[in-house]
Amino acid sequence: MASSALSRSALSLAFAPAPTPASSSKNALDLGIGIGIGVFFFLLLAVLVITQSLRKFKWRAPARSLLGKLGWKGKVDDEEADRDPERRLADLKLPSRYSYRDLSAATKGFSSKELIGSGGFGEVYKAHLSQDGSTVAVKKIFEHPEQGERQFLAEIAIIGRISHRNLVQLKGWCYEKGKMLLLYDYMPNGSLDRHLLGKSEKVLQWHYRYDIVKGVAAGLFYLHEGWEKRIIHNDVKPSNVLLDADFNPRLSDFGLARLIEDSNLAKTITLAGTLGFVAPELHYTGKANEKSDVYSFGVLLLTVACGRPPLDDTLPDQETLLNWVWRMQEEGRLMDAADPKLAGDYNDIEMICLLQLGLICCYPDPDARPTMRYCNQVLHGDAPIPRLASSKPLLFYSMHPLPISAEFESGKSSFNVRSSESSTGAMLSRNLSCEISSVN
Repeated sequence: MASSALSRSALSLAFAPAPTPASSSKNALDLGIGIGIGVFFFLLLAVLVITQSLRKFKWRAPARSLLGKLGWKGKVDDEEADRDPERRLADLKLPSRYSYRDLSAATKGFSSKELIGSGGFGEVYKAHLSQDGSTVAVKKIFEHPEQGERQFLAEIAIIGRISHRNLVQLKGWCYEKGKMLLLYDYMPNGSLDRHLLGKSEKVLQWHYRYDIVKGVAAGLFYLHEGWEKRIIHNDVKPSNVLLDADFNPRLSDFGLARLIEDSNLAKTITLAGTLGFVAPELHYTGKANEKSDVYSFGVLLLTVACGRPPLDDTLPDQETLLNWVWRMQEEGRLMDAADPKLAGDYNDIEMICLLQLGLICCYPDPDARPTMRYCNQVLHGDAPIPRLASSKPLLFYSMHPLPISAEFESGKSSFNVRSSESSTGAMLSRNLSCEISSVN
């Protein structure tokens, strides 16, 4: 009986119908779908890996550069160098790290009512920290894919490592999921430009002004010579001078700052800064050094003494502030440049000091400008004001080779510029030194 059952089973298998064409097509379709899904997920994984690698690379390049200049010992290919920027920055023993959630709560969700300032790289909010009840300023860096990260790293790497009573102090930082924030001491009196050039009803008195420029000079002197490495601020202007409750100044905003190595005093940079405060040679050389900071400081001195911005459309013939003050000097009317809002309530010797020192700091030839050490000594009465030229000095630049010539004049200041482009870019050299004597 068992044998009969086996025979019937064998016969049923032998005479089973062959697979139809429809079932074969279905199997092929299922196989194709499976392969397609597999390829899709493989490509998706590859895109995610490549994207993550690119993000790491964008952070790695500026971070390695700054950390290396600050004494980072990690090798470029080792495991330490590939860690997250947050971890690497923490290794520098910088001030406290804060969470984005805490800072959002401290600024009431970054409310517009707490906004106290904004600039090209971020917005500044007033914040009340629940941890200790203190009031701080929180700078929220704009989430630009490259520039914002570079500004964040520059500020945290430089300000977090220096300490001076006339430089803003970094209190903390945050980096979470692309959000970049910096914490500073809160300055109740805001920035200098608000009191000089804003709509403040109260006139900033002279003794405050003079003490402020002395403080800024001391801060810049520290950056140039007082720390273990030299630093170019690269954006000295009234809006970057913050004032505490007693109007003591603190130089801020180091997003454009650069460290200088002893072996290479002038680092090639992308032209940056604020129109009117940028040294003229930077338009030709693209290289910043201590003397370009001195030029910006000179414009700051003139702004404080005259109560005018460097580009003031109320001046006759649309002169720049620098050219206007030079014209006052050439006509023997230098004191007429003093801020009329002061109504003569100032120290004459100190006013002359600021005006003349401002002009000297703005000499077009960088080599003719004083150092911040000397400016600091002059403002404290420990050194005489250098002899001022009888008229605005001129400086000629030339580019090599020289097939194209272009000339322009602005007031009594003239430049002769010759330029050309090559595959490696224009090569610039100074052609003639600054003429200190009067030029007709």
